[in-house]
This record gives sequence, C-alpha cells and structure tokens, in this order.
Amino acid sequence: MNLLLGFVLLIGSTVLGFAFRGGLKKTLRFNQDFDNFLKSLESNCAFRQDTIKVLLASQKECYGADFNAFLAELEKNLDNKEFLSKWQREQKVTSPDVAREIANFLNSFGKLDCEAQINAIKDTRNNFEILLDKSRQKENIASPIYSKLGIICGIALFIIVL
Repeated sequence: MNLLLGFVLLIGSTVLGFAFRGGLKKTLRFNQDFDNFLKSLESNCAFRQDTIKVLLASQKECYGADFNAFLAELEKNLDNKEFLSKWQREQKVTSPDVAREIANFLNSFGKLDCEAQINAIKDTRNNFEILLDKSRQKENIASPIYSKLGIICGIALFIIVL
C-alpha cells in the first residue's frame, strides 16, 4: 500500500512540476504572439491601413490559442471601454506588467492618425522588448527548475512514504 501511495505522490509531483513549466511556456508564447501582432500592425498601418475590425478579423488563427482567444474577445468587445481593464485584472496568461503594457497600447489603438499610430506601435514594441526579454529569461531559468524540482520532490515523498 505504501509503495502504491509513493508512486502516486511521485507521479503527482512530477506532473505538477511539468504543469508549472508549461505555464511559463504558455506565458512566453502569449508574449511572443503580442510582439508578432505589433509587427503585423506596424506593417498594416504603413501600407494597407485597414480598419480595426478588418485587421483583427485578418489576424484570426495566426497565433497561439491563448492569444487567438484574446483577439476574438477583443474583436467582440471593441466598443466596450471596460473590456481591457477587466481583462488586465482577470487574465492569468501573462504577467501584470505585460498585461498593463498591452492594455495601455490597445486603449489608444485606432484613435490616432496613421503616422502617430506607427510611432505608438514602435514605442510599445521598444517597451515590450524589455518585458519579452524578462519573460524569456524567466522561462529559460525557471522552466528546467520546475520540472526537476517536481521529480526531486516526488522522489523525496516516495522515500518518506516508504
């Protein structure tokens, strides 16, 4: 019986460690998708100058699942002034700093002339590059630690139970 409980704890702890690791990868993917979205917006503003609704509709399914879901919600709530502040408070995909940067940018998105919009996109990309680097560093450092820590804790629990 103790052997079975030990194996369950080992497997549970290992799965938990890999789940934390997956969360970091999910966050990094969302941040990279936003950076790619900004690049796409910059080129669109410079050349095609589509409306916001057309632009968001054209971006569907271009990114990871979490960012696509965010864009779909954004498209549905373009006229809802509270959507971004609510999303910023309730989102669980990325860090509060990144969420604030995204919300600040999107609050002004489409409200400026084309040249000012391109400058706003460039400024956001410059600011966001620092946050993206932090996210990459955190993922590179903590991701392997979480999986190893899950395995080590599982082994320790297994030994304790025996």
